[in-house]
Amino acid sequence: MVYCFVAVNPGRMMPKTSHHSMVQFARHRDVNAAYQLSEQNPSAYAKVVGPALLKVNFERDHANKGSMEQAAGDALDREETRQMAWVNYLNVFATLAPMLGLLGTVTGMIASFDQLAAGRSEPADLAGGIGEAMITTAGGLFVGIPAMFFYFFFKNRLTSIMSEVQKNAAFVIDILSGEVALAEDDARSV
Repeated sequence: MVYCFVAVNPGRMMPKTSHHSMVQFARHRDVNAAYQLSEQNPSAYAKVVGPALLKVNFERDHANKGSMEQAAGDALDREETRQMAWVNYLNVFATLAPMLGLLGTVTGMIASFDQLAAGRSEPADLAGGIGEAMITTAGGLFVGIPAMFFYFFFKNRLTSIMSEVQKNAAFVIDILSGEVALAEDDARSV
């Protein structure tokens, strides 16, 4: 969970300063500076825009927009998959923890029934197995419930961030292709 709080962070994955600079470079058609920016500031945004910048060709129709969009889309899929791998670990914990708790419940109940089978029926004889069952069940739930909550929290957060990355990358591609022209005042406010 701590890793996801650090890694799946809007400011880290989609830095506004990088986007503003990227828009300025695209507006001035300075692809080399834009690519260097993407290489020097590794973020999800830079990893999506960088491959698109390699496909820019101002001699082709719309600066080779189709290839830029394809490269950005492929990079977006790779980056989302890479980030989602860590989020999915929370789902693994959320699924396995209650199962381990259930296993402890079963072994605790087996221990209690073994006491009964041996002719020991006093509460103190059964308490050990029942205690094991309850402790392991509670332990599994203490791990599983927060893990499930944070799995959905980070999954939704990642989806939202990647949507913003895609939107901003598409905007830069539109500027490079000439489909969006920005006045100086508009470029500063983006």
